[in-house]
Amino acid sequence: MADAELEAIRQARLQQLKQNQGGGDEKEGGVDEGKRMDLARILSAEARERLSRIALVKPEHADRVQDMLLKMAKSGQIRSQVTEQQLVGLLDQVSTVISGASTTKVTFNRKQNYDSDDDFDL
Repeated sequence: MADAELEAIRQARLQQLKQNQGGGDEKEGGVDEGKRMDLARILSAEARERLSRIALVKPEHADRVQDMLLKMAKSGQIRSQVTEQQLVGLLDQVSTVISGASTTKVTFNRKQNYDSDDDFDL
């Protein structure tokens, strides 16, 4: 009987995990759809097309621009539709921030000790 009870508990837990995973996907899909609709309202057709092309090449840049646009819209900074030129300006800001954060500088300090010409055979 213990094996049957254990199996029933396992099945119930498995069913619960499946339901939780399904529910999470629906929530994420709803958020993406809402985000997409908000961006469609904020951006002009040309700007939406440009942003979709950017997302194909550099998704991290596109995500940052989208987040920036949504925050600006929620705070009331955007009063009309964003044009393609304005989107390019935002993209320039984002790309400088991202490239500045990921740029590292390596400096080599080499000790040069050439006292005599004996070290070199010509």
